[in-house]
Amino acid sequence: MAVSNGQTVRPSEPTPLGFIDWAMIVYTTFVTIVALARLELKPRGVWVIVANLLVALLIWLLHRPGLSRFGRTVRDIYPVLLLPSLYGALDLLNGFDVRTWDPLIQRIETAIFGGQVSREWWQASPSHFWSTLLHATYFGYYLIVPFPALFFLARGQGDRARKAVALVVATFLFCYVVFLLFPVAGPYYEFHRPAGDLRRRRRHVVTHPVNDDLGARPLIGVVMREYQLFVARQRIGSDEALFPDAHGQPSFTGLSIT
Repeated sequence: MAVSNGQTVRPSEPTPLGFIDWAMIVYTTFVTIVALARLELKPRGVWVIVANLLVALLIWLLHRPGLSRFGRTVRDIYPVLLLPSLYGALDLLNGFDVRTWDPLIQRIETAIFGGQVSREWWQASPSHFWSTLLHATYFGYYLIVPFPALFFLARGQGDRARKAVALVVATFLFCYVVFLLFPVAGPYYEFHRPAGDLRRRRRHVVTHPVNDDLGARPLIGVVMREYQLFVARQRIGSDEALFPDAHGQPSFTGLSIT
């Protein structure tokens, strides 16, 4: 943007696509191919295809010349804003009728940890205190994901906000690909669930009904997530995590993250 004779002159050339824009295009193209391949088995995947076309349209619109300040801000952070819908699309393409990899992942976890920690810990040591604390921490993921970008934007550091978005979203997209190709049902569907007073108290920790998905990923995913967070902290000093599962829907995600 330039200033001429006291008037603001907007650039006439479109803004070139950045790394995360291309990553979004490649990811949505890949998911569209998967949706087409599974369309007979998962007819609701047509909505994923439509959504991906709208994402492509959004990227094009956000890189046109003459955007307002608000438009440029949205251009910087739109990948984070789209994460919930990208994650939700996975449940439309996976399910009980798609092969899951739970037995393999459970064998890997047993080899690493000597057992199924997500099942055995709560059975061996049920605790209202730790249940409350861990669920409150899990709910905090809602805040952790957008915080770095919003923090840098509030300080007027758009370049750092874009870098934070690129690091966080690129990690998510990689994990989403794994979720799509190697889905697991998770301990919530594989093992017996908590019941009684402990289960009731769990529901009061969050502000909406949930599908009790704490530990719904293999524990090996927690290790992978912590490694990803370590890398992000080294790069920009920020943290990130994924959104929990869609409310009330079975989740068939992949090998890593929460």
